[in-house]
Amino acid sequence: MQDRIPTSVLSIIKAEQIEGEKLTLLTCRMTGEFKPFTDAVIFPGEKKFQVKDIVQEDGDIYKVKVKGIPFKLCLPFSVITPTDLKIKYSKRGYFMPEDFHSKDYYNGEYYVKGGIFTGYRMFKKDTFSAKLRKTGNLYCVDFPFKSPMVPGALYSFENPRGFKGEMKLIYPGNLDKKNETLISSRVEKFRSRPGTKGIYSIMLRTDHYVDLPYFLQDEEFEGSIKLGNIRVMEKEFDSIKNKILKQSRRSGGEPIDSLRKSSNVSGFFFHTVLDYLIERDEVFIKDSHVVLKSDNLESFLSPLTKESYKLIVDSGQNGYSIRTLKNRGMESCFKELWRMNLASVLDDDLYYSTDAFKAILNQLFQDKKIDDLLSIQEIRDNTGLSRRYIISLLNQLEDLEVIEREDDDTRVIKKIP
Repeated sequence: MQDRIPTSVLSIIKAEQIEGEKLTLLTCRMTGEFKPFTDAVIFPGEKKFQVKDIVQEDGDIYKVKVKGIPFKLCLPFSVITPTDLKIKYSKRGYFMPEDFHSKDYYNGEYYVKGGIFTGYRMFKKDTFSAKLRKTGNLYCVDFPFKSPMVPGALYSFENPRGFKGEMKLIYPGNLDKKNETLISSRVEKFRSRPGTKGIYSIMLRTDHYVDLPYFLQDEEFEGSIKLGNIRVMEKEFDSIKNKILKQSRRSGGEPIDSLRKSSNVSGFFFHTVLDYLIERDEVFIKDSHVVLKSDNLESFLSPLTKESYKLIVDSGQNGYSIRTLKNRGMESCFKELWRMNLASVLDDDLYYSTDAFKAILNQLFQDKKIDDLLSIQEIRDNTGLSRRYIISLLNQLEDLEVIEREDDDTRVIKKIP
């Protein structure tokens, strides 16, 4: 594993649109290496796109064709990097002096340059001003704008009184006082300055996860779980996983936002764990709720929701209209059943048990084949539904790509449900 940052950067000098093509032609200064068909991201904007073609013009100046990026984002001095370099984008960073025996930096304003490549420029400035303060054995630096950052990159600092030196980026992003103290203590555990892997290890233990750049993706980190290019701390991962599984058992599932907030971790870490559970088919998302997957979902229902479920089951293929409810407080219970896939609903009103709804569809499609037409009259004859419910059913079948609406408003069957 190499202990350096293998930089790949395109700095935009000029942009022009190619007439007759959905491409933008950029004149760029290249640092490192870029290849055609590289998936890339631009800063500012954080828009992802693809570099289609690169042709050298003169020295480090290249003509670059890109696709999938708004022309208004192609500003002079904006930078483009490969997505797998995992550039961070933040107004704050935590730095360590490159010289182990250097004097303490004074708190206050500094002129800064450097970063993802030598001579990095933003907003046509060779240097820009930033506020610096000491915290433990690190320095917290607040920039006037969001800037692309690579952990391990070197920055040059100089204050108005001429005090200057170089510092290495240890952590890009915001930390509260508690984590500022923790990250400082983690740095102290290194006998010398942490290398590139060490810096990402510090980030992993601070955030409980880290999204690794391509040149570290084969590295192992003690106490962590490997999820593709992401590493998550096993203890924290298990804690959030168990919390999601427990709370998603609730009747109707648990709102994603409240579950994320109660987890008290970053949104990225929470969604990494949630995506893992979804991929393993342990939970699913419906109506912005996390719902546990189980063969015994009925056991998770609240008493009132169980009563609602019985009304739906007893109604069979006739369905149950919530407009007939005497207890209006039960309406939310029907919505819970729909979220848990224990019920289907037409026009937010007529509810069926899952088995009853499947029976209706089987009856409707039993003599049909692909490319047959499905008419409103046929549905009415087979189900006895009124037009408002038929339209709702057709919309659901379109969303499921079971049918496709033609220009003349006929519906063509594309698959049998």
